[in-house]
Amino acid sequence: VTYASGDSMTPTIPNGAKIVINTKENDYTSLVSGRVYAFSVGNEMICKRAYKNLDGKLTLMSDNPDKEANPNRIIDRDCFDMLSLVGRIRMAVIDL
Repeated sequence: VTYASGDSMTPTIPNGAKIVINTKENDYTSLVSGRVYAFSVGNEMICKRAYKNLDGKLTLMSDNPDKEANPNRIIDRDCFDMLSLVGRIRMAVIDL
């Protein structure tokens, strides 16, 4: 369990929402296209919707419709190991 920071996944996961991550779903073969995952990149954790492409590449997308501020990122299969897949986000909880 951790907290979302930033608005790249708004409206699905708003800034400050508590997120529950299944850390057992943490490798390329377990990725389900269209689901939201947490990745560790350097010292930063990012949450993105992941899509497997037929050519083996992975497209990471923000749910925020502002694509200028939150562009899609395409990751080559060879570069995937440079990311650390923390796990699949299973739940987001917000305060009302």
